[in-house]
Amino acid sequence: MKIAQLTTHINSGGIPAYVFTLSRCLNRQGNESIVISSGGTMESQFAESGIRSFSFPIKTKFEFHPKLLLILPVIIETLRKEKVDVVHAHTRVAQVLASIIFKRTGIPFVSTCHGFYEPRFGRRIFPSWGAKVIAISDGVRHDLIERHKVVPELVETVYNGVEVDRIRERTVSVDRLTARKQFGFGTSDFVACTVARLVEEKGVADFISALFPLLSKYENLKALIVGEGREKELLMQKVNAAGMEKRIIFAGRLDDVSEALAVSDVFVHPARWVEAFGLSIVEAMSAGLPVLMTRHWALFDLLQDQECCVFVEKGNVGQIKDAIESWLRDPAGVKKMGNAAQATAKKFFDSEVMSARISQIYRDALSKR
Repeated sequence: MKIAQLTTHINSGGIPAYVFTLSRCLNRQGNESIVISSGGTMESQFAESGIRSFSFPIKTKFEFHPKLLLILPVIIETLRKEKVDVVHAHTRVAQVLASIIFKRTGIPFVSTCHGFYEPRFGRRIFPSWGAKVIAISDGVRHDLIERHKVVPELVETVYNGVEVDRIRERTVSVDRLTARKQFGFGTSDFVACTVARLVEEKGVADFISALFPLLSKYENLKALIVGEGREKELLMQKVNAAGMEKRIIFAGRLDDVSEALAVSDVFVHPARWVEAFGLSIVEAMSAGLPVLMTRHWALFDLLQDQECCVFVEKGNVGQIKDAIESWLRDPAGVKKMGNAAQATAKKFFDSEVMSARISQIYRDALSKR
């Protein structure tokens, strides 16, 4: 089976990473997954993994942009030449293109909804969901059915997958002592890490506020904040004003977070909004880190009874502080939770599980042709 992954671009980010991981797994399973996009910074990474990509000028936020209709015949010609069986759309623009391609060629398409979308006018008059709709969490599935009125039978939840074993191997292969020195941490330091866009919704300010009373109490406590965003300067000013700039380290954006996860003991992600999935959380779990997150998370119902997670109320700095302090006092418990986190990631979020389920969705779409 040959699948064309249709997405707006393959610059570093969540959807391109999803397409990359899915394509690697599909190809290992004996299928061929190619990529149709406007290109991007991950092109060489795709090529090195044997994933062929084709670039067309389709990068736009307006799904009815005239340039899409102009380039559409060339895309259709490519799909026919490549003898593609199924198109998998990953963005709104890709959904509209895939819908028109289906009408002109009969090539079926499915779409993945990577987040919560507003039911804007364009979606209402030209929904373009495809033969099947993949929701990355039950929260997204519920939203599609309730707000977008998608037929329930068309929507299937398939959790985002990561290469759990690969993440763990890369983390273990890091020279932890050397990496800690590079970040400014000592061998006996207890490091709490977060990886997120530095915006209000991610709750990084709550994380920092929870750290302040603990930093004066525990000399070995350090924090690592990975990411960029509009709140970065304000957060850094807050840390500097407290004189904690050597205890709370801002690492900026890292394309590879293996070293950041390798030097850390726990992972903290106190988001203030409903996360559609939370890929950084699953990557941390795969690296063997226990995680703290808010009950606001879309996967709360799935993981609330697992031994790898601590849940707090959104915006509750006191609960975040208490959770981190409990970890500081119980190193053996942290280790146990970390092992449970990795096992949970393998069970629910491994990329092989994801790709196997999506392969079946492709076959279902073909059977309705």
